Amino acid sequence: MADVLQTYVDGASKGDVHAAFNASLMYARGVGCARDRPLALRYLTQAAEGDVVAAQAQLAYLHATGRGGVEARDAARARDWYARAGAGGDADALYRLGAMHRKGEGGPRDDDAALECWTRAAELGHSRARDRAASAYGAQTPEGAPPPRPSLLAELCRGLCRRPAASLLRRLRGDARGVESQAKPRPDAVVAAETLAAPLLDDGGDVV
Repeated sequence: MADVLQTYVDGASKGDVHAAFNASLMYARGVGCARDRPLALRYLTQAAEGDVVAAQAQLAYLHATGRGGVEARDAARARDWYARAGAGGDADALYRLGAMHRKGEGGPRDDDAALECWTRAAELGHSRARDRAASAYGAQTPEGAPPPRPSLLAELCRGLCRRPAASLLRRLRGDARGVESQAKPRPDAVVAAETLAAPLLDDGGDVV
């Protein structure tokens, strides 16, 4: 394994960011070498700066938790790296970034940005993000934002408790507590929600 590690180190020295990521994993785990967190962090940073999405997500986690050789927790850096990983299609990074937006960690609180992150993560198949997005859609409508596409509505409504699913439908109908929705949903979006969540309303769901 030491020979494998040396191959990755050599590759990283020549600018191979994927080799750098593999070297970081081996140093972090002590595979083929003694565990070396500073070296692991150095190669991980090289890989993240080279747009290796998995490295960006891992580096974000280290800054968020203060682990893996970073000097201290740094929510602002974590938020930046989660944003870069999310832009690269990492669903879990988007989910975590949404949570940071929602809590105001590493920057100002932004509920609309949180909802956008969770929606994008849900579209990538992240189940926890789907649940958070469904609940958020039942409670807020970002200014000027369109409703989620019908296939995403299916994912948001499927398998959820009746409160977020039915609240989502009422928001799309524009009849939640007699207040019109700020967004103007497409008819096909409402039909998709009707099919999935209307039985929850008809069943006397405890919707607020």
